Amino acid sequence: MGDKKGILFVLIGAGSFGFTPIFAKLGFSNGYTLGQINIIQMLISLVLLWSIVIIKRSSFRGLNKKNIKQIMITGSFVGLTSIFYYGSMIYLPASLAIILLFQFVWIGILFEWILSKVRPSLITLLAMALILIGVFFASNILIAVWKNCLRWDLYLGFLRHLHMQDL
Repeated sequence: MGDKKGILFVLIGAGSFGFTPIFAKLGFSNGYTLGQINIIQMLISLVLLWSIVIIKRSSFRGLNKKNIKQIMITGSFVGLTSIFYYGSMIYLPASLAIILLFQFVWIGILFEWILSKVRPSLITLLAMALILIGVFFASNILIAVWKNCLRWDLYLGFLRHLHMQDL
């Protein structure tokens, strides 16, 4: 049952990240600012999480000042992620913003390798390669490079034409 519960949580989390660009783009189009959208998200999260705490009747006996400080620092990074993510949606299409968001997977593995000296297993390296291949295709980078090459060809062709006029 534990594996199925974990899969369900991953699906809910992925779905949540998939829906947030829709709400952020709608908010921006209706004149809401980045700060207002982030505050609404934090308030909704606050209500949902405290509802879970109340329903489960969680105990806070093991908490001390050190734990609370660690929780606050972790929460600050989560908040910054939301600010940067929604901020990127002001300038980028939502599809590209979500592709950039999920780069944390391979970047986290890379940081762990460099900072903690924990060498990733072969399966982890293969997963990283698969992620990067997926990002490569999902971002349509080949089309962007091709369009850029076509533009340079046009510019160079135009400059060649101007140069030929001088002769």
